[in-house]
Amino acid sequence: MPRSSKIREIDLKPYQTHFLFQSDSALTSKRIDQLLKELPAIIDDGVEDKDEKCEVLGQSPPRVLQDEQIAWLTYSKRTTVRWAVGPDAPKDLEHHLVVLTARSLFLSVVATDKSLGAKLARGRSGKEWSTLKRVLFSRLERALVSGTTRALWLSGIHRSVATKPDSKVLIGPDVEASLDALGDQSYQYTSTRCEGPDTLPASFVGVTPRMAKVWMGPSADWEVFVANSQRLLYLIESPGVKKATPYPVLARAEVAIHNHMVGTQREVIFLHYWGRGPADKLAAGFKAALDQLGKGGQH
Repeated sequence: MPRSSKIREIDLKPYQTHFLFQSDSALTSKRIDQLLKELPAIIDDGVEDKDEKCEVLGQSPPRVLQDEQIAWLTYSKRTTVRWAVGPDAPKDLEHHLVVLTARSLFLSVVATDKSLGAKLARGRSGKEWSTLKRVLFSRLERALVSGTTRALWLSGIHRSVATKPDSKVLIGPDVEASLDALGDQSYQYTSTRCEGPDTLPASFVGVTPRMAKVWMGPSADWEVFVANSQRLLYLIESPGVKKATPYPVLARAEVAIHNHMVGTQREVIFLHYWGRGPADKLAAGFKAALDQLGKGGQH
């Protein structure tokens, strides 16, 4: 049971890092309440020391705000400091907030605990959480990636060589204008910080599409946080018509893994690899990936 908490909702102003999920059916108040109940077990996943288990301090039940529902939970946990080891090493006491905002089929999770955000992004445990999936790359890109780009995180699909970085970060007043049509065609973007749609209250929005992660900086107050969350979910729900592919100079690697047949013994799995760019560059990147098979242990 949560301990009584004196925290007032009006005093909350969390940093706006949203992890976005989608359900196959409507996210009702009952389902959101169940998601809240399952969070402590997810927070404690992998924690062996009983003294480091989380303690729920308070929570707000789901309630309706226009077309959205919102609920939040606060908790504390102890973590061993990184600058000491051994059974007598001191522990820090951390306090954290999780906010769930839902609209129709879509859910935003804002967590001050970075480890919880990573756990949710990697995969969910818990009956209700397991029914959710991350919002698709294409939907996020269509809804949010537009306008002037101030920062771009790039990851290479080329073979690792001494003369070319495996990854790099570009920062400037208009990063897309600085892309090199030849030198950068073997990179794909992993994150971007761009202007985004005009209807989004934040001046700039950061997007990591493959992690279904969006960040918009600190909140001035609770009302601003709620307004940004509502508008973000509206844009995700209605991303608009398909626009021109952002950053066309860059490669866009896509992989699909599935089977075409049923009842086969052994089961046959097909892998389709698609990318944009020079054939020799794509082939080199694919060969480099194949060369890594079996090097990480048993598969």
